[in-house]
Amino acid sequence: AYTTPGRYYWRVRSVDADGAPLSDWSAKNGFTVTSPTPIAALGDSITHGGGVMSVPPSYPLYNWETYSSVPIKNLGVSGNTTQDMIDRFEHDVLPFSPRILVIMGGVNDYRAGTYGWTVVQHLKALKEKCAAYGIIPVFVTPTPINPSLMIHRAGIEHPTPDWLTHQQFVCAWVKKQPYSVDVASALADERGWLRSDYTTDGLHPDYLAKKSMGEKIGQYLEATFPWVTQSLTKKTNS
Repeated sequence: AYTTPGRYYWRVRSVDADGAPLSDWSAKNGFTVTSPTPIAALGDSITHGGGVMSVPPSYPLYNWETYSSVPIKNLGVSGNTTQDMIDRFEHDVLPFSPRILVIMGGVNDYRAGTYGWTVVQHLKALKEKCAAYGIIPVFVTPTPINPSLMIHRAGIEHPTPDWLTHQQFVCAWVKKQPYSVDVASALADERGWLRSDYTTDGLHPDYLAKKSMGEKIGQYLEATFPWVTQSLTKKTNS
């Protein structure tokens, strides 16, 4: 992660197995890192971005943060488990000094057989880290999956048979937290699976789902933390 504020530039070229160039350098592109960041989001690929068979997170169309009414710094990393999120907290979160941290994790845990109880213990550890550094955690329910699409369309490993039990256990804990947003319920079908019209690969929510998630989280933040979000809205509009 680039955590030092400043303007960064990058370009790429292709090389062969021996490192010899096969193309010219691409045009220069850049991005800006700012700190402090009032609101940030910590999570896995659902937060990081990507959809429709895991397109890159550089596609803002599939980033739920795109649809939030207030700006949110994306600190998600694809493939993360909740333990991974704990391990990188100090390195990836603290340099940005967020007042509010949106936390959504667990999908890579429960689809691989990690018990919901274990996921909750990890989320509690993240909550304790936030308390230690004066950060307000806002927990978001982890999204469901659609096993039939995962295996048949995307070739993703099949989840354990009891994944839904553990996903719902985590969601129940999240809903009991002082600050939480339930996005999972609106994405689920009658079985509790991720709706087929909301996903292509059965794991990553696509555009419509990400739009719903971002709008709901943004609305919650605006209603719950006006002392933070009103100043952000003014900066965005100015």
